Amino acid sequence: QFQQNIQNKGISNVNIRVDYLDRISLNEFISDTLQMPPLSTQPLTDAVYRKTSGNVMFVLQFLRSLLDEGLLRFSFDSNEWQWDSESIISKNIADNVVQLMSRKILKLS
Repeated sequence: QFQQNIQNKGISNVNIRVDYLDRISLNEFISDTLQMPPLSTQPLTDAVYRKTSGNVMFVLQFLRSLLDEGLLRFSFDSNEWQWDSESIISKNIADNVVQLMSRKILKLS
């Protein structure tokens, strides 16, 4: 209905389909983002993929929530990113991006 309302008002829009990332692509993304070798980021990728199934929007929000909660952190002592895969895997998360965003908004109030 939202899209229909936009079209009825004559506003042009573009639909962009974003597919799910496979494990290899997700690891490349995480490796590039953290500027670490892919072999080093594989455990984090495995944990993130297990929780998000490669849904791009969910991956982005999930990584942000890991950062916000300190489950993904940069160590100035070792000058690299660190995480605890077991804590990430055991993290209770929303079933979709909308629920995740709703939880983030509720935390603000």
